[in-house]
Amino acid sequence: MAANNMRAIPVGYAANDDSTTRLPEAEFFACGPSDASVDFYGINMYEWCGNATYETSGYEARTAEFANYSVPIFFSEYGCNVPAPRIFTEVLALYSSPMTDVWSGGIVYEWFEDVNDYGLVTSVGSTVSLLPDYTAFSSQINKVSPTQVQASTYTPSNSAPTCPSPTAGVWQAATSLPPTPNGGLCDCVLPSLGCAARTNLASTNISSLFGYICGDLAVDCSGINANGTYPGQYGAFSPCNATVQLSWLMNKYYDAQSKAAGACDFGGAATTQSAQAASGTCSQLLSEAGSAGTGVVTSTNGAGGGPAASSSKSAASAVVGSWGDVRLTVAVVAAFLGGVAMVVV
Repeated sequence: MAANNMRAIPVGYAANDDSTTRLPEAEFFACGPSDASVDFYGINMYEWCGNATYETSGYEARTAEFANYSVPIFFSEYGCNVPAPRIFTEVLALYSSPMTDVWSGGIVYEWFEDVNDYGLVTSVGSTVSLLPDYTAFSSQINKVSPTQVQASTYTPSNSAPTCPSPTAGVWQAATSLPPTPNGGLCDCVLPSLGCAARTNLASTNISSLFGYICGDLAVDCSGINANGTYPGQYGAFSPCNATVQLSWLMNKYYDAQSKAAGACDFGGAATTQSAQAASGTCSQLLSEAGSAGTGVVTSTNGAGGGPAASSSKSAASAVVGSWGDVRLTVAVVAAFLGGVAMVVV
């Protein structure tokens, strides 16, 4: 956003309360220079259940654990619902010292009642009814006496943690980022191919075809690979949608078989077409990507316009990292709520 002169919107990350990854993950997102770290961090915290205390709930341990954290941190979810109804005795602890020295409050989960029984209210049509949990929370939050600190007189004292060095089996999240999606490159691919996937394939067929081509046929799939584990390997076509990626792989196999009859069939999932010679910017983009798809594409304009514009629909993707024996599949969701961008797992 800063590189494109966009207005400043805080960007943060909300994580679950996992004892194995809780602190290393939080430090990872806060490490390094401020333009590379998160602006705030949230933890979904359900350690206080029923009539617990600051000491017995785990709140004391978590507060000590994050006492030196360098960015604002808060409970992105809280409100254990066992036993029910909730009494929310944790509210006074969260909004008083020593927790206010570390935590910036929290968000109760959740507003409307759902199948998981965490709601504060129920709704039927346009009618909203208060639940006992709402009354309990309201009673507790009204006991809070917040104090104010003027931003002009506040000087943060905690330093950003040192970024972890990627180590096999310990912290494998790569520091190298995937390429910026280049709509021009993705739009240039299909017309240049002599073999392409049919457009009406079901998602299950697409998934199995990737496995068949990259596995059974042993086609080098580096050009579409997106691997967020150290050292971080991303093919030039990794940001393109699944149809473009699959077509590029099919054509690669077709070419390797000297365009033999039947080499562009894949059980009826592909068809031959008249390949168009790339010209102009398309020629430059495809040349930069290279025949193996592992080149670095720096040109930004093509048939689809700028680097982030494309007429093709993007396929959902996931970045997989690992810490210790825990595998983390991170689904990235940008939620602009009240001027705040949050990434939630």
